[in-house]
Amino acid sequence: MATATRHLIEMQLKGKTLSALVSTERRNGRSWQSIADEVHKRTGVCVSRETLRKWFPEIARTDFAA
Repeated sequence: MATATRHLIEMQLKGKTLSALVSTERRNGRSWQSIADEVHKRTGVCVSRETLRKWFPEIARTDFAA
């Protein structure tokens, strides 16, 4: 279930989903903190790296699958 914060982030991204952003950035080797900082920069919404990891457990699980 999406939280109000996640919904707000999605609205601010205008045309790109948060899932796509996180997935692309993780594949490019960016850290969770770096992605959280990017979300804040793009949307003005503060979100922690741990919140992103909890929202996207399927992406977090692949971090160790290399």
